[in-house]
Amino acid sequence: MDSDDEIFLTQNTFSQEPLRGLNLNLLNHPHFREVSERDSVEVEKKENPGRNIIVVCDNEVEKRRESRIPANTKVNTSWAVRCWEDWAVERNVKVRKNSCKEKYYEVNPDIKKVPNEQLDYWLGTFVLEIRKKKEPGSVYPPNTLYQMCCGLQRLVAE
Repeated sequence: MDSDDEIFLTQNTFSQEPLRGLNLNLLNHPHFREVSERDSVEVEKKENPGRNIIVVCDNEVEKRRESRIPANTKVNTSWAVRCWEDWAVERNVKVRKNSCKEKYYEVNPDIKKVPNEQLDYWLGTFVLEIRKKKEPGSVYPPNTLYQMCCGLQRLVAE
């Protein structure tokens, strides 16, 4: 593998990685410090190591992070979230009107506010209860239900 391939793979690899685990408090660690003018002069005095690196700011890193998500993934995720919200609102209305002896619980329409401990239960309930909007009463195919759950989990994992 030549050096161009290595650079290409490295850049692709790092541009694909999520930054969720980045703890900005680590920058206060003694090993990190701001570069002074004196430091830059010392660096210039040293021999050029031969790498032509590009220094990027935090804004550029954030732009890369946002651009790594394909447009279709964004559309599918927002569709799954809309399905969740519609289902939750309709379910809550039916639960409030329910007059039978069984006790039913209401679900939060904002999936980001559902505690992780309850999310497994509500996703299972969602899969059992969700129906098509265009063809009321008809069920979604298994692959579509899977895609909905993936979209919801992508949103929750952000």
